[in-house]
Amino acid sequence: MTDCFGIEVSEEEISRWNVLIGNDEWTQRWFVSMGSPYENVPVAPDEVFHLRIPVGDALNTKIIMEVGCGFGVHARNCLSYSDYYVGIDVAPICIAASSYLHRNISKAKFWHTVYDSEMISSLEGRVGGMFGVDFFYHQPFERLSPIVRFCHRMLHDGGWLSIDQIHGFEREGPPVGGMMGAAWDSFQEKRESLVQFLSSVGFSDVRVEESDFPWGQKLDFVICRK
Repeated sequence: MTDCFGIEVSEEEISRWNVLIGNDEWTQRWFVSMGSPYENVPVAPDEVFHLRIPVGDALNTKIIMEVGCGFGVHARNCLSYSDYYVGIDVAPICIAASSYLHRNISKAKFWHTVYDSEMISSLEGRVGGMFGVDFFYHQPFERLSPIVRFCHRMLHDGGWLSIDQIHGFEREGPPVGGMMGAAWDSFQEKRESLVQFLSSVGFSDVRVEESDFPWGQKLDFVICRK
């Protein structure tokens, strides 16, 4: 099977992600805190949202797409600025849970990267902004490359892309371990290599923003426009 990025994906890989997310201790605690039958819509604190997506007024656009959306905790934040939010993910459990939790919010859509690839492709050239939270730095270059090219295709002219990186981390050679699918290793490219690659794809106005989070995490964000 081929996902919306053009990457070959097996049912086994999808199953691994589903098991990983479903069995994750944090995930289980989070769902318990939601209460049954999970009536509350998850939402990120506004100050954290702006640290995670540091693009300022560019949030005011028609469609925002989140790559690797998880349980959709940024959907409501995005809809404070955009007309529509689309979250995509490889784990069916994330799409099912997010769709249910946001069932009364018609402008939030959650689509699977494989099973809903045709619906995702229907937005090609129409998306105003794209981002991923704790997503891009988990992608080895053989995956990052088609994902970035996918983002370029989806964005309309002037649309923005935000790529997160671990501050101060630079990959030296291939990482240890890291099977494709259900792996949390950090594969990120050196900043100079990433900027050069973004330019080669057709992005411009590349800049770097730094965010310090209250819990001590520090990330860099490489932001660019089509």
